[in-house]
Amino acid sequence: MRDNLPTNGTVLTIDEFGQPELPKRAERVWGNPGKHDKIGYFVNPRSGEVQTIAYREPEPKNGNKAKKSGRTETDSSPTGATQKVRPDVTEKGRAIIGDYRTDALHQALRDAEIDDSTLIGLLVLALAGRNVTVQSGTDTRQLSRKGIITAIIEGGVLTADHATVRTATRSILAYALSCRANMSNSGVVALLAGAAIGADRHLPHMATDEFLSCLSRQALERSATQESVAISARVKDTRAALIKRFDGSAWHFPAALFAVTPEQIAEELTPGDRYAHGDDDAGLEGEAHQGSGGPEPETFDPDNLDTGHTEPDESPDGEAYPLAAD
Repeated sequence: MRDNLPTNGTVLTIDEFGQPELPKRAERVWGNPGKHDKIGYFVNPRSGEVQTIAYREPEPKNGNKAKKSGRTETDSSPTGATQKVRPDVTEKGRAIIGDYRTDALHQALRDAEIDDSTLIGLLVLALAGRNVTVQSGTDTRQLSRKGIITAIIEGGVLTADHATVRTATRSILAYALSCRANMSNSGVVALLAGAAIGADRHLPHMATDEFLSCLSRQALERSATQESVAISARVKDTRAALIKRFDGSAWHFPAALFAVTPEQIAEELTPGDRYAHGDDDAGLEGEAHQGSGGPEPETFDPDNLDTGHTEPDESPDGEAYPLAAD
């Protein structure tokens, strides 16, 4: 087995229960493995068969970030000494420019005539902004926001090619939306998105021993009853009957479908206590406006898009971009 591993293949050890042990912090991939995912090979101690599972290792941390510095440009004097060169604009000046630009951008978003293709392209650019944090459910080494927006920028200008914009939009949505049971979970919005585009038909067959063994007895018997499968005294017999019933055809566990109840929407999308703890929409609930110093309207006002400034990310050279107004 070791001598015939593929490029992305690894050999996994098994624990006392006969289950494969993944590397530390690795995450099991239950769907289709990505380009950079690993395929772990192990020997099933019960059958002696060589089996595989896909998993994803965390991205290595970059420990070579540049140090923050207010003035990074240098100039060598004739004597060989290094002199600091004052930047063209001070930090306060950059903050003023940031405020002016933001207000102008928001005014244009309110008043300018924007065609649908450009509007979608702007949405892609917004999701790729450095102030937007996305816990992506994709293999981020294979799909990056920088790579997505590069395709729709021609010489520093948003492309007018509709097909290119559509492709980039699909990619950025795949990057942002996730139903995985980890920190990348988008919640009910991902279910709404899947229902809108018919994602149910792309779900894999779920009448397998691996998945059905994850169900409680009640859930298993309820599923069997719905499919007119006889319920046995032993759970494993009911499971086997359900597997046999759908041999050669596809079956999906009802709770795995992209269906959302009004109660779920109300619970997750209605503003409540969770917005009082730093969620993105906190500014819509009447908190003080951090940018201009004025009070935030009590309800959402489409004519006032500036909901406050947040701590910015670092620039590529490690220098923190200044707050527009602190």
